Amino acid sequence: MIYSGSRTAYLGLISLLLWWFFQSRKKRRFLAIATAVCILAVPLIPDQYIERFKSIGGKEAEGHSKLARKQVMNDALVVFMENPLGIGVGSFPVVRAARFGREAVDTHNLYLEVATNLGVQGLVAFLGLVGVLLASFRDSARAFRGQQLQLIRLAGDGKLPAAASRHARRHFQDLAFCYAMAQATAGYILVRLVLGFFGMDLYEIYWWVGAGIAVSLAGLVTTTRKRTRFIVQVIVTEDESRRAAF
Repeated sequence: MIYSGSRTAYLGLISLLLWWFFQSRKKRRFLAIATAVCILAVPLIPDQYIERFKSIGGKEAEGHSKLARKQVMNDALVVFMENPLGIGVGSFPVVRAARFGREAVDTHNLYLEVATNLGVQGLVAFLGLVGVLLASFRDSARAFRGQQLQLIRLAGDGKLPAAASRHARRHFQDLAFCYAMAQATAGYILVRLVLGFFGMDLYEIYWWVGAGIAVSLAGLVTTTRKRTRFIVQVIVTEDESRRAAF
């Protein structure tokens, strides 16, 4: 990624690390490791890539691509204001050339791509989809974590007989994987949203992958809850039987 020279990739990595930091339960340890990695890695980065990263906020050494991007974004805003219901899928380059007499290029921005192509209704639908996905990942993660805590409480009370502990342990690991999947995919979607400020991927597969995982995890919440209830019931029943025997 470093040697690609892509500033978008740099920003994507930074956004991923920030997401990882806020989700981490050991923030001090995370900061210590991140600081150590940065201290060791920065001297190894070639000067030309450091200069390219600095050009995000300043003048570009290789030309005026930043100014060109700003011009495209301004044109996209004008097109959107003039056509609030959209101009059609993939039509912005043609409309830009006809309206402004400039080069027929795309918006280089996910949100302007949605707004110009699909209009207000498309932008609302897209943001709604993203909101539903993130809410689904949050709810699934909470459900998996809640089931883990339920098993932890039983273990803390000494209610895990040998026969049941093996199944409970395996189920706990499955819940940990599902929790990690929900958190990781939410982070993936957020990184895509950050990258959307510098590129276009509305018609790519990313969103469908996220939606598919969200639906799968929602189904797994129901499945794992049934298994958790069954394990808890077996453990409690065995515990009561053992107590009655004494």
